[in-house]
Amino acid sequence: YTDETDPLTLFEMSLGPCDYSRWKAGQYVGEKDVYILDDGIHAVAPGEAYFLIVRDSGKVVYSGPGTTIPLSEVFSRELIPGWNMLGNPYPVSIPVSALSLASGNPVRVWRYRGAWELADVLEPWEGYVIHVDAPDMIVINPYAKVENEKEEFSWKIKISAQCGNARDVENVAGFAPDAVEGKDVKEPPMLGNGISLYFVVNGERYAVDARSGENLVYEFVVETEREGEVVLQFEPENVPDDKEIRVFDHMTKKSFNPAEKYIFHAPCKRRFTLLVGNKGWLEKELDKMDEGLSLRVLNSVAFFYLPRSGKVALDVFGVDGRKIRSIYEGEMERGEHTLPLNFCAPPGIYFLLLRMENEKATCKMVRLK
Repeated sequence: YTDETDPLTLFEMSLGPCDYSRWKAGQYVGEKDVYILDDGIHAVAPGEAYFLIVRDSGKVVYSGPGTTIPLSEVFSRELIPGWNMLGNPYPVSIPVSALSLASGNPVRVWRYRGAWELADVLEPWEGYVIHVDAPDMIVINPYAKVENEKEEFSWKIKISAQCGNARDVENVAGFAPDAVEGKDVKEPPMLGNGISLYFVVNGERYAVDARSGENLVYEFVVETEREGEVVLQFEPENVPDDKEIRVFDHMTKKSFNPAEKYIFHAPCKRRFTLLVGNKGWLEKELDKMDEGLSLRVLNSVAFFYLPRSGKVALDVFGVDGRKIRSIYEGEMERGEHTLPLNFCAPPGIYFLLLRMENEKATCKMVRLK
């Protein structure tokens, strides 16, 4: 680490006075989901990392004199919930297998090289990000035994999205017979005017979605504010011959074969469902998705189908358009659901309204007593 502890002063030594039109530096605070620039970024210290965006190519940052942590020392640092920026505190490359969390959870370290990538090595002077769900501590032992990682998935499908020079390539829908908590990997935060492809799991964003079962459904979103063509590509690996693969585009209400590139226009926040399974099951699922939201009432119970996961509202209205009762409002998983219709109202005609984003389904009800 350098003798100069102010990161902005350190960068100005090589890049000149801070000028956002030429360069800017900052950090990401995962707990608050915000980027901070200039004032408020942490002082230079072992294990710290920063974003540095430079307009002109060929620039070199000179660090000046400094000190390094001896390889004989084990480094540790506290992590806050959310995304944490992390630097290599040593002057040599350190394999990610030398890192551990006090919680015992798996270590997933990301680096950014035009697109987010999972890293297997921490390089000197490079910055990384790591996600934890609760307060934790990262431990780096340079002399930890390096073990070869076992393949996590029996089969998987890699998905990438690109718009212009913005890419998101590290996305995996995988099958693991023992798919348990820990195999799913959170999606890193989007950088600037980039593009993000993420799986939706319990309302949160993931880069890796591990599942088990005979027939599998993966929901993902492609999001960008850039303008231009988005190219979506799929790379299946070791998918069994008896499994078929289809992707449903919730914008066009059509499915497509992922063997070919899929192109659409941005800016967008576009939802897709990836289905992998037996032919008969897959055809039935696609038929349901073609119909979109469906709703019916039987014996004071609402039966409805959601073509994807997301925020849902189910309300009862009178014939005059006045809302009588809110039955449910919140996140729900894709699939079939039932809810009891418990509300007090005099006999008459009522309407049940199911809303999900810009889709609606209604059902007429008659209350006899």
